[in-house]
Amino acid sequence: MNDYPPRITTSEVLQIARYGVKKLWKQRRAGLMPAPVDRGREDLFDRDAVLKALGMLQDAAPTAVDVDDDPWSVNPDAIRQAAARNVRHAPASQGRNVSRVLPGAGKATTPRLVVSNPASDRR
Repeated sequence: MNDYPPRITTSEVLQIARYGVKKLWKQRRAGLMPAPVDRGREDLFDRDAVLKALGMLQDAAPTAVDVDDDPWSVNPDAIRQAAARNVRHAPASQGRNVSRVLPGAGKATTPRLVVSNPASDRR
């Protein structure tokens, strides 16, 4: 399976898993398949995360390391999950705040309804 690049397209995931598109997204919603890590013309998936979800890849067994030599421990699953997480953006603005735009007391003036009737002869 290492003949695939580190990021694989949706069609390659379907080929490896022997799924249809519907089943892939059902598995994705159920949390059984990883989320795409990049979205462009076609979604890209992390190859190792897909293979692990399909049971085709196991993480390497941890080697015996002296505690003093390695103060940091790395969890490869946590790294994959963090890489697959969506980026949060600031919420879209809800329009401008009229009270800040208008000078004066800070309150917007009340709109008046003006009706004109061209059929009447009042001038």
